[in-house]
Amino acid sequence: MLEMKGGNLMWTRAELKEKAKGMMRHSYWMMFSVSLVAYLLTNAFMDILDTLSEQHLLPLRGGLNLTVNGRSIWLNIPWLQMLRLQNALFFALIAIVLMVFIGNVIKVGTNRYYLGTASGPQPFSTLFSAFSSHYLNVVKVMLLVSVKILAWSLLLVIPGIVKSYEYRMIPYLLAQQPDMRAEDAFALSRKMTMGHKAEMFVLSLSFLGWLILGTLAFRIGVWFVRPYIESTWAQLYLKLQENTQTV
Repeated sequence: MLEMKGGNLMWTRAELKEKAKGMMRHSYWMMFSVSLVAYLLTNAFMDILDTLSEQHLLPLRGGLNLTVNGRSIWLNIPWLQMLRLQNALFFALIAIVLMVFIGNVIKVGTNRYYLGTASGPQPFSTLFSAFSSHYLNVVKVMLLVSVKILAWSLLLVIPGIVKSYEYRMIPYLLAQQPDMRAEDAFALSRKMTMGHKAEMFVLSLSFLGWLILGTLAFRIGVWFVRPYIESTWAQLYLKLQENTQTV
């Protein structure tokens, strides 16, 4: 039964998850495929680049470790140190570019797929639909989201977390209206999440056990849990959208 607060329809985690399970009953394996491909095209590649970057950055000092008469001697070479740093920055730049122009756009496509699946099965191609519909606007708005969250996080950790939930609905808004102006997307997401951010944080924590369980099998199990998580967040967006329209 829905609760009432401030005249708005409220949601419960149990309600969202029950609806998410209903979505999975008719489209689970397609959801699994969409989430897996989205991961492989974004997160997995980012992990590889991050690993390469760390290998060049750590240790940051450049040089050679020589063994003379059984003793280990570190021979510092300044130009090698600079080369390691340049390589680290190069890989970091690649990761950022890929995330801005590919990863964020796939995120919007993923959200569009899950929103559509709430009313019935969707084609796999929906995952890539954001590349052909106001692509540059999606890139711009999602980049602003990342920059703002980063700026708030550098200021203080807690405000960064709060802002990440405040802007959480923007990819869904772009999924439904890819030509939406940045200022409108931020304003509407702020309105939709007002008074709900604490509950959204708890919703995130409610999946922690599933994610820990999924990591036990070399993280493979996480892929099987992703459809459940994505479906639940899609249901939350639809509920918050309904609440906003009734205000």
